[in-house]
Amino acid sequence: MSATTILLYGRTGSGKSTQIGVLAEHVFKTTGKKTRLYTADKGGADSITPYVTLGVIEPVEIGESSPWIFLNKACKGFTRDDKGKWVLDQAKNDTIGFYAFESISGIGELIKLDMEQKAATGTNIGGGGNISFLVSGDGESLKIGGSNMAMYGVAQSRLKEEIWSSQKLNAEYVMWTTGVSKDDDGVSAGKIIGPYAIGKALTGELPKWFSYTFRQDVLPAQGGKPQRHILYL
Repeated sequence: MSATTILLYGRTGSGKSTQIGVLAEHVFKTTGKKTRLYTADKGGADSITPYVTLGVIEPVEIGESSPWIFLNKACKGFTRDDKGKWVLDQAKNDTIGFYAFESISGIGELIKLDMEQKAATGTNIGGGGNISFLVSGDGESLKIGGSNMAMYGVAQSRLKEEIWSSQKLNAEYVMWTTGVSKDDDGVSAGKIIGPYAIGKALTGELPKWFSYTFRQDVLPAQGGKPQRHILYL
């Protein structure tokens, strides 16, 4: 099965988690299958709590995991067993019709922070030639390699590889959320608004990786009108 892939971006509080719940409900009603939500975001998921309670959404939270290991295992459909070990349960995955990932910006920031901490303890990430280092967590090890020594470049290339990997999951839908980027454009006037992924190099690239890209926003209550959430199609 070739999944329909969706990128949903917007600022915090714009309703991205709510949209995951809406699509999860649709998938459950039309296919009887559940949604698995891999999340590295802290808080902001109250809107989907009823779906979790009803068993429509199965959350897998990053917790204390290494962001590198979490990203790698999540994008391949792994879950944790009772002892916290990552396992690939194909029978369980056959009950999933929708994989959701929160979020590109959240995981990217955690990866960058981890590299900064490693650099502070003597691991050379930045400067020199090719890069190769080992990350460990949850009883797992993963070798990270690349030719771009800049921290942003390493994080961006890792996100790109894993996002593409996630799109091979056997499901009706694969969705990623991320924040919104507003960076000065050196060519045209004003600001560029687009999906954020740890720096601005991928802002123009991300939409090309997905079947559909939508922007979510929220308008504050004003002039007696209630707060409104808008999905730009």
